[in-house]
Amino acid sequence: MNWSPHIYHICQSMVQKNQPVLYWLEEVPFGLIDNDDYILKRPERSFVREELMIIPYDTELPPQWVLTN
Repeated sequence: MNWSPHIYHICQSMVQKNQPVLYWLEEVPFGLIDNDDYILKRPERSFVREELMIIPYDTELPPQWVLTN
């Protein structure tokens, strides 16, 4: 299993009868201010719940340099 240092929001989901729920994600911009230009990054594929890890909203994240190294 691969882990990503990026943090994503669920931007879309699809529910079909007798099928697992599929989730599409978009990256959470890290440390941006209002006038920054940023292109949201999205993984190319969808995910099922077992592939996702929920991080509580109030979790303190490590510094950006830790996530990018």
